[in-house]
Amino acid sequence: NSSQHSTSMMNNSSIHSKKGDNGEEADKLKKAQSSDSSTTTTSAQPVAAENKPRKTIKELRAIAHGAGINTQGMERSDLERVVEDLEKPASNQKDDSEERKASIEAARLREKQEKQRKAEETETEEKKRHREEEERQKIELEQRQRVAEARQKAEEQRRATLLAEEQRRKQIEEQRRQAEEQRRRLAEQQAAEQRQRQEEERRRQEEAARVAQQRYQQQQQQWQQQQAAQQQWQKQQAAAAAAAQQRAQAAQAAQKAQWDRWHQHQQQQQQQQQQQQQQYAQQQQPQQPYSTNGSNPSQQQPNKDQRNSQTSTTDQKYTKMAEESNSGGESKAGGEEKITAIKRNILLHWALQPPTLQHLRPITDLISNIHSVFPPAFAVAGHDYFGKWNAISRVELVPVGAALPDEEKLKKAVRKLRFFLHPDKLPRDLNEEQSFMCKMLWDISSDAWEEFKKRDEELDWIQK
Repeated sequence: NSSQHSTSMMNNSSIHSKKGDNGEEADKLKKAQSSDSSTTTTSAQPVAAENKPRKTIKELRAIAHGAGINTQGMERSDLERVVEDLEKPASNQKDDSEERKASIEAARLREKQEKQRKAEETETEEKKRHREEEERQKIELEQRQRVAEARQKAEEQRRATLLAEEQRRKQIEEQRRQAEEQRRRLAEQQAAEQRQRQEEERRRQEEAARVAQQRYQQQQQQWQQQQAAQQQWQKQQAAAAAAAQQRAQAAQAAQKAQWDRWHQHQQQQQQQQQQQQQQYAQQQQPQQPYSTNGSNPSQQQPNKDQRNSQTSTTDQKYTKMAEESNSGGESKAGGEEKITAIKRNILLHWALQPPTLQHLRPITDLISNIHSVFPPAFAVAGHDYFGKWNAISRVELVPVGAALPDEEKLKKAVRKLRFFLHPDKLPRDLNEEQSFMCKMLWDISSDAWEEFKKRDEELDWIQK
């Protein structure tokens, strides 16, 4: 049954793939099919009864080749029939010779059909490649046509551009010629007007000279009168200046005496504070020989003499700086002389207290008057940055009727000044004189603030 099914499938496929074969081949195929069906029915029972193991395709082909049979294009069922025919007795071989021939003929027919099918596929592939080549050539032709059209359009556009450029050049040339002609006419007109104005100006000058001569004569008379009045006025001013000088000397002497009294008072207060500190140290020594942290209380007490020496050192620093700027300013070069002059003016007019100029001003006075030394003061070039400073009055730092400044307001003002004069916040386009002035104002204000904090700590320690 299996051989019959495979044979019928093979024949059907060969019939469907064989389109256009002659009638002789169809008759041979039918005979082979009928012989196969008869042999399969007769040989089915012995084969099933024997139940022998099936041989492999390789073994079947080897047996057929040994008998001299070409097995190309044969399937397993065909090979099995050929081997069965070879293994049958001699009496049965004669009966099956026709069947074997039909089987071999069918195998050859299938081989021929397979070759024909492959030839058709090859022809189909060739036609397909031919169509693809034609389409590729057609696409290339279209591309070349598009490129040619694009080149033609570009050439036309270039010609149009050249034509437009030529027309524009002619228009510009015409406009230039017209403008030249207009300038020439305008120059001639202006020359005529200039000659007319010169003539009028000459007449006016002659008239003005005549009037000026008359006015000069009048002024000579008035000047003679003013000389007499000015001599009288100078005499009066000299007398007034002498009186003012006398008053200024008297006021300066009074101010100096007041300063001396204030300085003596400050020294007396310092001596009293020193005595109070010594008495306090003597009282605390037997009761508390050592503090809670294991250190000597005499070492924890502020050394006022040392602080006074530090304060005096700061004052001496700026006093010496002022003396050096006064003595050696004229012998230096031009740039150094300007820097020395700026240093001297800042120390005398802002930093040091008059009339002795031996001590720094309090930090409150420095902050409230710092706007007076910003450029363009002391012949230093001005800058927009210094105009951004908002002046702080002394009343904002020291309330009316108070002896000491408000610490919170003073700290806020000092932070504001430091932020304003900080080197990183200054503009990059400041010149050398402006930068030096900012640095000096920074140093002086910082030293004055440190002196204020030291004195504040001393007062706090005395009150404790």
